[in-house]
Amino acid sequence: MPPPSWRTWLALGAATSAAALLLYAGTLDGQFISDDINHVPNNVHIQTLDGERLLALLDPRGQPARATSNYAPVHLLIHAAQWQVFGLATRGYHVTNVLLHACVSVLLAAFYLSAGLPRAAALLLAALFFVHPANVEAVAWIFQVKSIVALGLSVAALLWFPRRPLASALLFALALLAKISALYALPVAAARLFVERAPARAWRALGPWVVVALAGSLAELPLFQRTGEAPSSYQILDLGERLRSTVAIAGRYVAMAATSYGVSPSHEPPPATSFADAWFLFGLAALAAIAVRALWTLRQRRLEAVFWVWAGASYAPVSQVFAFIYPMADRYLYFILPGLLGAAYFLVRDLAQALARRTPLSAQSVLTGAGVAAALLAVAFAAHTRQQAFVWRSEAHVMREAARRYPNGIGGVYLRARTSAQSGDLAGALAALDELADRGYAVFVAVDRDAAFAPLRGSEEYQRVFRRMAANWIAATPVAPNAKPSELRGMGLAHWLAGDPAAAEGFYRRAIEAGGPDADAIRAEWEALRRQRR
Repeated sequence: MPPPSWRTWLALGAATSAAALLLYAGTLDGQFISDDINHVPNNVHIQTLDGERLLALLDPRGQPARATSNYAPVHLLIHAAQWQVFGLATRGYHVTNVLLHACVSVLLAAFYLSAGLPRAAALLLAALFFVHPANVEAVAWIFQVKSIVALGLSVAALLWFPRRPLASALLFALALLAKISALYALPVAAARLFVERAPARAWRALGPWVVVALAGSLAELPLFQRTGEAPSSYQILDLGERLRSTVAIAGRYVAMAATSYGVSPSHEPPPATSFADAWFLFGLAALAAIAVRALWTLRQRRLEAVFWVWAGASYAPVSQVFAFIYPMADRYLYFILPGLLGAAYFLVRDLAQALARRTPLSAQSVLTGAGVAAALLAVAFAAHTRQQAFVWRSEAHVMREAARRYPNGIGGVYLRARTSAQSGDLAGALAALDELADRGYAVFVAVDRDAAFAPLRGSEEYQRVFRRMAANWIAATPVAPNAKPSELRGMGLAHWLAGDPAAAEGFYRRAIEAGGPDADAIRAEWEALRRQRR
């Protein structure tokens, strides 16, 4: 069968884009949420695109990289371009994400076709990725445009590799400069050369990719060490509990990928404190089965191995082998799903052939049945995605959904504190805030700015809890020698609230001396605190 023409791809892209806008209609007018705020409306570095600001965006040690805790100039340049067009109107940002997600889905269909999958299978796998509810977080959360762009550019790089080595290396570099998670593409490219027994000249095409990967990693590593490895609740566990919890999280991801069960913003899975933990046992069985299958297909040089490598290389950075602040998130599946879907096709095909040898059924009839089941699953996924998109309309909706999924998590306890305060149960609100402080909650600024807690302010009990949260911030937040002014300001305020004015003055002085656009505001805040003390 001849490959699809460019007109076919164009029609497919248009149809997918229209479907994406319908699927994500519930979030198109959603607000800036959480990290969106620091990346767009509060990010002065992207709001004026002159030569000096452009050079600063490209500097891996510049203020923009430090302010966002990532070296991702492509990501920030996208936001800069969006800001010039959309300003504070969120619909344009959301539409951008939705249409880019549609483009990525079409690129995945092209990649599956390039790997030799039948046309129907390639389109169905791409459709499952397109409608998967776990991808809602990446698509509906404005600042996660970096994930969508990084995956799209890396898939395009894989499509051109190794026929166009320099062009593919450039696309790979741009993907890394959008999000470092695009590193998965390097082992995928190598795995494909291996299973196809590529000649030496094809392996040489991997050289520019290796150089690009090393350069990107060296630029990102210091920023990740300073913030990405911030303390996680899992770091307080002993080694056995932490390893079991890591395996249990893997089990949760497998279940989510296969069924969408457990999709949620702000995951807070409880640790696996026992060997009898159900998620640990499921995760152990799933990981063992995947490892055996992946190694066997790699040894046999089967194309299926490329997709297991894809899934494994995408999962490794978020597997919690090195614990970081967010142990689990829907958006982490965005890079993993394409590999799992591709591997699942080959697995189902082999099962169909095995059944055909042992039963009167033909392999084709089994595959047709599997295709029908997958199509029905895609319909169910689409319904779930449309519903999940509404969750991302506002911070309040996100918080309520997280509390519903994890009522005993930090989000659930915080919501309980707010609800108690608003209903007049001040003792219940203080008890919930105390529980947050006991569990290491450190975002004291959010509590202080929350109008729900206004009736508590001024009481000694509230001040005591507030000081504990400030102390949690101090204990949990590393301060690098080259810390940005906002970090120094936050640390100064934390020390002030914790009752250490001398340390607070030191941090405020450092923040003011560092200069930058916020220096005057920081100076004014420090003077106001000093007057308050007098």
